[in-house]
Amino acid sequence: MDPGRGAVQRVETESDDGTSAPAGAPTENPQASADRSTAGVVEALPHVRDWQVRVSIFESGDDTSANVVLLTEAPTHLTARGQSHRRTRDTSVPEIGDEVAVARALRHLADQLLETATQDIEAVTGEDAYVRPS
Repeated sequence: MDPGRGAVQRVETESDDGTSAPAGAPTENPQASADRSTAGVVEALPHVRDWQVRVSIFESGDDTSANVVLLTEAPTHLTARGQSHRRTRDTSVPEIGDEVAVARALRHLADQLLETATQDIEAVTGEDAYVRPS
């Protein structure tokens, strides 16, 4: 059965003590593991998320526009648009228009994502927040 596009398959192996771990996960000293388990510390496996950005480029004469969509597990997706225009006296190199339009769209998408994160922090904390761009 095909799990579908974008699915992540987790393969686990069983260790000597009967616990399972992701295949290829580093092994450790059994005593260190026992020390942590007796201390009441439980380590969680990392949660992997797969986000995708879909880029669509449209060219019409000297104008290029790019639409980008951030696809996540959230029910709504962030979208942004970027544009470029080639001046009449410039040499026609379509790849440059594509690069400029896509870069602008991705920059707008990044700004939206930072704003969304800021709003989420404010909703959780009840305080004003600011997330620096870098």
